[in-house]
Amino acid sequence: MIATPMLAPNTNTMITFDSQPGATSHIEVKTSFWDRAKGFTLMTSQLSLLYGAAFVVVGKVVADIPIFSIWGLLMFLIAYSVTWGFAYMQTLHYSPEGIQARESDKKLGIIELDVRKRWEYMEREQAQTLQERTEDRTRRLGGK
Repeated sequence: MIATPMLAPNTNTMITFDSQPGATSHIEVKTSFWDRAKGFTLMTSQLSLLYGAAFVVVGKVVADIPIFSIWGLLMFLIAYSVTWGFAYMQTLHYSPEGIQARESDKKLGIIELDVRKRWEYMEREQAQTLQERTEDRTRRLGGK
């Protein structure tokens, strides 16, 4: 019986498909300030009410402030306003306008850095040129 050597499998096989995908999708989101304002109101009203109520309850337990008094109302309004203000600042920070503002601030910072470095380079070059002219004039006048 004669043994034949096993051949190594061909690993350079490449399979390509030249067909177009059957379906494609394109998602386009259009929103307005009105939509975002309604979304912000829906998002923060319950949270602010909850924090305001919790703050009044804590005031009742800790300082024995009557819930239905001017101080209880004041505590509720302070907690509600602080919560709403914090949520509003976060919304501004992460809204499309906030992201564009941060991006433009970063780009302006890069431009300002570039201009500052160019001015520093130009001032160094002018100082070096002035020093070379002074040394050259001193040599021409005989070292005075």
